[in-house]
Amino acid sequence: MPRFFEFVVNLNVLLICIIFIIGVQPLLDGVLSYLPCPTEVSSYGLDQSKNEENVTLFGTPDGPLVVLAFKLEEGCFGQLTYLRIYECVIRKGDFIHNINTRKKVKIPRLVWMHYDEDIQEAHAGQIVAVFGVDCASRDTFTDGSIKYKMTSMNVPKPMMSLAVQPVSKDSGGQFSKALNHFQREDPTLCKYKFSCRLLDLVLHWEKLDFG
Repeated sequence: MPRFFEFVVNLNVLLICIIFIIGVQPLLDGVLSYLPCPTEVSSYGLDQSKNEENVTLFGTPDGPLVVLAFKLEEGCFGQLTYLRIYECVIRKGDFIHNINTRKKVKIPRLVWMHYDEDIQEAHAGQIVAVFGVDCASRDTFTDGSIKYKMTSMNVPKPMMSLAVQPVSKDSGGQFSKALNHFQREDPTLCKYKFSCRLLDLVLHWEKLDFG
């Protein structure tokens, strides 16, 4: 019980640190003190070769490579993909297999989260970013030796709907391309109806906070 009250008090302090962007070091110390190490938490994947049987991922550097693309962002060098490494080690220049699209891609550049520092490799439990990898949000990558897929995001039924159309027929292609790009970034954005003649597009989405 005293440990719980200590946690509550420190949590309030850490929240204030976040709001006013002060006390960064106590915030990082709190992360180490109260949050589990990634290798202490078991994650689960779905083995596509065994009828989506649950497979436990322990976050070890010796296991088969399992990586999840959880966020996309347009940067000055093209698409920036944020990856969470669940198993093994990923290195610059490696070829990885997209389980969703069954395509093999090469990692041309590997960087830390805010892409201000290039790195050569990253280990299980870390979150990194890569440039030049064509994928969608929630795609799973492996080294090709396994067919594990991370569980899909639970997206509730749409709560909002909106009908939009481009200003002219000539811009219909670019309009559709832009919406397809947004749909790759946000899996909650669903396109239901498109008429090439009227250029009517009905969008449905639920606004979720991904952090």
